[in-house]
Amino acid sequence: DYTAAEVGTVRGDVRWPGTLPYVGIGWGTPASRGGGIGFVFDLGVGIGAPTLGLSASSAVPGSTLAADVEAERRDIQDDIDRYLKVYPVLSLGLALRF
Repeated sequence: DYTAAEVGTVRGDVRWPGTLPYVGIGWGTPASRGGGIGFVFDLGVGIGAPTLGLSASSAVPGSTLAADVEAERRDIQDDIDRYLKVYPVLSLGLALRF
């Protein structure tokens, strides 16, 4: 266990891959030629897991904080890889023609 003073600043980020496979179904109505409104709806899932980044700046020299933070990051990443293989995507759109 560490105190807040020993840990300093903790930073974390979650990054999704730039491109993911996607499976979805959608529905839409085109905007009419003489002017009108069209709607688009899409529901599906992105397939893939994000990558977790986690770091802390220790104010205590010789601390094992960096190794402990990396071990915690690996544990969390393992959970992400196990349970977060897909994520829901909902897309709504509006088309205007004039």
